[in-house]
Amino acid sequence: MQYITSIVRAFRDRGVDRTFSLMGDGDMYFQVAFKAAGGRIYNARHEAAALNMADGYARASGQVAVCTVTRGPGLAQLATPLMVAGRYGAPVVVFCGTSPPKDGMQYLDQAMFLKGCETPYVEADGSRPAHEVVDEVFEMALTLRKPVVLAMSDPVQLRPDPFPPREVGPAAREIAPPAPIDAGELAAAVQAIQASRTPTIGIGRGVVSPEAVASVEAVAERLGAPGSTTLLAKGAPLSPRVPHRGIAGGFTLPA
Repeated sequence: MQYITSIVRAFRDRGVDRTFSLMGDGDMYFQVAFKAAGGRIYNARHEAAALNMADGYARASGQVAVCTVTRGPGLAQLATPLMVAGRYGAPVVVFCGTSPPKDGMQYLDQAMFLKGCETPYVEADGSRPAHEVVDEVFEMALTLRKPVVLAMSDPVQLRPDPFPPREVGPAAREIAPPAPIDAGELAAAVQAIQASRTPTIGIGRGVVSPEAVASVEAVAERLGAPGSTTLLAKGAPLSPRVPHRGIAGGFTLPA
């Protein structure tokens, strides 16, 4: 069995059933093995689009999302979406190849590039069992709440795997739920709302699910309060029953 096949099996053990990808020579062996293992591949026409899709999937699902791109210039296309996903706190694992030699036109110091993107970089050399490598990058993505890049050269991907397979894979771990609401803070909030003459519901980009929208609408209707969104939450699908005062903050519209 090739090492890349074991890597893919470790991804599947983590509950990964889809990737968001743009195929190149650096990730083509991963994609072939992933499809053979029953995974689904959503192809993009630009590397940034692939990572943007993975970012959105991580935010909406609460699970680690996976993106694959090629090495060097392909990885360099991820600069902006890596920063965006990292600032939001989206756990994403990006798989790519290692950079070509320095004398090649496509050479890129990937570790230095990713340091500038505030993104951890793990380059696997095949010296550890595949599941240890994959577990490491997944736990980093979940703990740090940001993208992590896993790179591997073609020779490492294609070499026979010398390690025995893991008999039982780890359970997929979702992003930790928010901390419980403090009773004292809740009571203080209720008191402040009761004392307010014109309360307004602040709506941020956390409103990404129907359940969240329903909760916001229920509170707004209970208080008889209008809603005001941040710029990133503009266009949130709120009910017409909730009066909307537009965007709050520096982009507030004139009254």
